[in-house]
Amino acid sequence: MSLSLADVLAHPSFAAGRPVVRAGADLLTQPVRWVHSSEVIDIAHLLRGGELLLTGGFALASADPAGLRRYVRELSARRVAGVAVETGPQLPQIPAELVEEATEVGLPVVELRGVVPFVEVAEAINGLLVNESVQRLRRGDAVAHALSEELARGGGPDELLEVLARLLPGDVTLLDATGDVIAALGDEMTAPAAGSGVFAVPVSVQGVGVATLLVSPDDPADHVTAEAIVERAPTALAISLLRSFPPSAAVRAAQALLRIVCQPNPAPERLVAAARAAGMVDGASYVGVVGRAVDGPVSLAAIDAALHRYAAGTVSSVAGDELHAIVVLRSDDRVGSCAALV
Repeated sequence: MSLSLADVLAHPSFAAGRPVVRAGADLLTQPVRWVHSSEVIDIAHLLRGGELLLTGGFALASADPAGLRRYVRELSARRVAGVAVETGPQLPQIPAELVEEATEVGLPVVELRGVVPFVEVAEAINGLLVNESVQRLRRGDAVAHALSEELARGGGPDELLEVLARLLPGDVTLLDATGDVIAALGDEMTAPAAGSGVFAVPVSVQGVGVATLLVSPDDPADHVTAEAIVERAPTALAISLLRSFPPSAAVRAAQALLRIVCQPNPAPERLVAAARAAGMVDGASYVGVVGRAVDGPVSLAAIDAALHRYAAGTVSSVAGDELHAIVVLRSDDRVGSCAALV
């Protein structure tokens, strides 16, 4: 399973340290990507994010208050999962300035009140993380292979959903951009509610979001397969939709409009022409929406689906970790419409 900061601190390898959270107790659910140890105070630029940093506090003991605060800010800027500081004769307690700054910026700080063999901790936790990564890669390859075989046989959306349901038993639904069902296996679903356990993944054809895949697994604990489907299924579904439902003139016009809008300083006459081709009406009010995912494509899919439910005339595109959309506002109440959209 994925390891959260709470999971790592509860691991038997940490028992001797008698860990106590001194800052960021509400952030222990965030994932840990790797465990790393260092006694260098200028370490942040060498980290990639998601690490739990272990330190014996030797460098912290000699740092001035400004240096401690800078240390915390730099780690937070790198999106480090947390820092665990071993206290003892060299550093009797974690400096107040460090705890205050960590609380301010949202960086979990853990005090280790006993001696912990950092090498053994890193080996134990990183071993679990590596094993999970291998499992995820293997499962991803299996999902991609099964979908590719079905595509080679000429399978459409219905057949691909059957493949997904075999790999991860549960309910699967593919919705178009307006929320209508393209294909479904099991109970049909609409937009998932927060915390429902339903995965919502955008499907794009030629850069334009045309569908949303909803997956509700019978076994929520099988997150490895679920993540593999989230990563691999959209490409296969896009190919299938391209075969079964080639992009209409309206979709191609919307794609062209979003490309022009994303360019720096587009020519006004070209922008107007593209907007009219995409069905934008003169005199209506529109708002541009840009979203950037921090939790992968699932969060973008939920936002994209919500925008299309809000206004049928929404034009959107999901590419990588970004969502671009143009939404028409209701003409009778522009201020209220903006508030509802937010």
